[in-house]
Amino acid sequence: MPPGQRQHPGTVTPDATPSIIFEDDAIRVIWQPGQSDHLVVAFGNLQMLADGTRFFADAPLRALGVSGIGIMAKTAHWFPAAPLRAALPAMRGIIASHDAVIAFGSSMGGYAALKHARLLGATHIIACEPQWSIDPSECEIMPGWKAWFRPEMTGMGIRAEDVCGKAFILHDPWQPRDRWHARRIAAVHADTALIPIYGAGHHATKVVAGTASLAGLIDACMAGDATLMMRHCRLVGRHNPIRRRGILRRAIARHPGLAIPQIERLGRREITACFRPYRHLLAQAPPGARQVLAFGPARRVLVYDATRDCIVHRKRPLGMGQIALSAERRNGKLRLFCVADDERLPIRLDPRGELVLGVEGGRASRFLIEGPLDARFFLRAGERYLGVDETGRVRLRDKPSRIAPFSFLRLSPKDVVPDN
Repeated sequence: MPPGQRQHPGTVTPDATPSIIFEDDAIRVIWQPGQSDHLVVAFGNLQMLADGTRFFADAPLRALGVSGIGIMAKTAHWFPAAPLRAALPAMRGIIASHDAVIAFGSSMGGYAALKHARLLGATHIIACEPQWSIDPSECEIMPGWKAWFRPEMTGMGIRAEDVCGKAFILHDPWQPRDRWHARRIAAVHADTALIPIYGAGHHATKVVAGTASLAGLIDACMAGDATLMMRHCRLVGRHNPIRRRGILRRAIARHPGLAIPQIERLGRREITACFRPYRHLLAQAPPGARQVLAFGPARRVLVYDATRDCIVHRKRPLGMGQIALSAERRNGKLRLFCVADDERLPIRLDPRGELVLGVEGGRASRFLIEGPLDARFFLRAGERYLGVDETGRVRLRDKPSRIAPFSFLRLSPKDVVPDN
């Protein structure tokens, strides 16, 4: 057995049927016997309120043969202390019969696992994306969950006297709010290890979900080993689709040239659902739906290339992130637009004479058409002509003798890389 790994019972005892051992108007407490010498006290979150004898992480705990107490809220009240104190006599004997107690929860439940750790006599804590408080009056930021805050929650912040044992906080540091809460808790309780799960968003629990994963979390937690915990979370989250999408969303905003080839591997439905804010980078002009502009004898298509954030010419077929520019003619003049889904972004000239992407609702630059429209023609702005420089970028040039002409083109299905 690898160092730090515990032997989990792995079988369900005949008396493992869960039963309700306490209930009032605020919470329901469920006891699920196991064969382990350690006890997991699991708090429910907003997505899992009291429902029969189900509780947070009950299935993997049962599969592992680990003893579990589930404390389930009936409403989104962030587990006030009074119901927990009332339930304590029903739990005290079970807690005392185990060598170690792990308080475990997610979001609202993660808050409760920390807030009530000392009350429960916890030796260890695993809190996924917990809040320090949702009381705006005691937070330097807007703490979130405004709709759930009630006046009776005032001053609910986790204090040093609330927490005991080794605490592990699993969170996504790229989420500013979750990062603030995690650091605030760590400032309150010195024996806290912040475990990053980059790209998880407020879904770290889902990234590390599963029976085998929970076994690894318990192993690292009971060993008090932050390095082991980080390694485990990194391994189980490596191929998780939630984390993958989170990383790609961050990457496309910063490094579209690197992210787009990875996003191309996803299906169109997933792209539409998860990357809508970046649809202008990912969309393609529908084949044959718009008249586009071709350049030179090879009839390379003028596109907005999201990987370089510039207007260039590209050979067909076009790939994702290469959006053919739509050409509109009126009164002998031409304007260009980048049309992606429901956005229509104008193409304009910058002070250097280079074509650039404008903002929605802005004005597109106009070019005078010189030559027959049914053949090849030149585009002029003032005394200069539109052409391509040595880097492939489209910009104004001085001498038309060195400039290849333009022509109109309608894309066919074979001109665009098909969706996955």
